[in-house]
Formats: sequence, structure tokens, C-alpha cells
Amino acid sequence: MLSSPDLEIRTRSVPTAGHLLALGFEPLGVATHPSGTKTFRFSPDAREALERFLLAKQRLDAMLAEADEATAAHAPARSSGSAQSEQ
Repeated sequence: MLSSPDLEIRTRSVPTAGHLLALGFEPLGVATHPSGTKTFRFSPDAREALERFLLAKQRLDAMLAEADEATAAHAPARSSGSAQSEQ
């Protein structure tokens, strides 16, 4: 899923970094890019845990999208009468 297994893991996401930390992977540090963006750095050993986390997140995102679609499909049609919704 991810590129070369020898490269360190980098993420800007605090929840993702927190997940890796909770699993026992200590950050190697924080890299600051010229743009000012900060990135957490982890050992390549964290790769499998990161991949599992990203797959789980992808699955949960899909479940939310499906729930939104199901809700929209069952929502009553809006009336096109003279009443306008407040904006």
C-alpha cells in the first residue's frame, strides 16, 4: 500500500500519530518544512500499523458515506411551493 518499506513514516495527522504512539511507536521527531508545515516522523517499523489504521479509517469513512446515502434516499422530497428555506 505504501511506498518503500525502508523509508520512515511521516504524517501530519495528530490522530494518526496518536494511534502509532498508543501502539508503542515513539516518534523519531518532528520535521518542519519550508512552508511551516510540521510532520511527525516514525521508524519504518510503524508501516504495518499505519497501513492497518488507514484501511480501518477508509472502511469507517465508507460506512459514513453509505449511511449518508441511505438517509438521503429515504428523506422526503422537498416541496417546491412558495415557502423558501431560511438562509
